[in-house]
Amino acid sequence: MSHRIKTLTPFVDKELLINALKNLKINFSIYFNQINLRNFNLLLEYDGTRYTATYDSWQSSKQRELLRSIEKEYKKLEEERRRRLEELRRKQLAAQEYQRLKQEALKEAEELRRLEQAQKQAEERKRKYVEQTIEKIQQKAKEQGYSVKMKKVGNKVKIVLRRNV
Repeated sequence: MSHRIKTLTPFVDKELLINALKNLKINFSIYFNQINLRNFNLLLEYDGTRYTATYDSWQSSKQRELLRSIEKEYKKLEEERRRRLEELRRKQLAAQEYQRLKQEALKEAEELRRLEQAQKQAEERKRKYVEQTIEKIQQKAKEQGYSVKMKKVGNKVKIVLRRNV
């Protein structure tokens, strides 16, 4: 008489189940939705949601111990996959954050270039304005009979006017 047993850990992933069997060095064969463990008279059948074990009762203690081993290895592989997936997600998030920061740095560098250019243009306009103002002052002073003397003190221009008598 054969028995069906559901394990505490549902074997839902065929790839993990096969890898667990390989890691335990258990000989098996696959027929469509069935995995046959010949040496243990154990059959793992996929019922549409999970693999369920079917075995003969006369070897049940040996088969239950095997199922516990398979279950333990399956859980271990499941946990490794979960850790790998989390690590890949962390790396992906780090890469996305790096790209975001890189884009932000590029935008800030462009803004800095724009502001520096605007500052240079403003300084050039100011310099031209000062030169034009100085020329106007000199011209008007000469027309009114003054001599003009200019001194630069730091960034400022000091204009001294003398009356020609």
